[in-house]
Amino acid sequence: MKCPACGNRPLTFSKWLRTLNPLRIQCGRCNARLNAGPIAYAWTLCHVPIAAGLVAIRLLVGPWFLPLALGVLFCTAYVIPYFTLDGTYRIAPPVAN
Repeated sequence: MKCPACGNRPLTFSKWLRTLNPLRIQCGRCNARLNAGPIAYAWTLCHVPIAAGLVAIRLLVGPWFLPLALGVLFCTAYVIPYFTLDGTYRIAPPVAN
């Protein structure tokens, strides 16, 4: 994940996890307003069936499966895009006053 304005990471990983709206952020280095690009929305939509499948498997396997399933979901939903998807954000259009 890189800021399209300055080329750096807009947020640290811990701050990205704590942000209330990760689809609209502000770069911590250049202060550019950023909106999520199409790949971010597609990545989010891919995780809906993954989560549904994990819930179905949990019902079949048992409660011990839940921590493992949440770990896998966390890695695919947050860790992979942060470190590998560079086109996650685009510069937001200016706000009209």
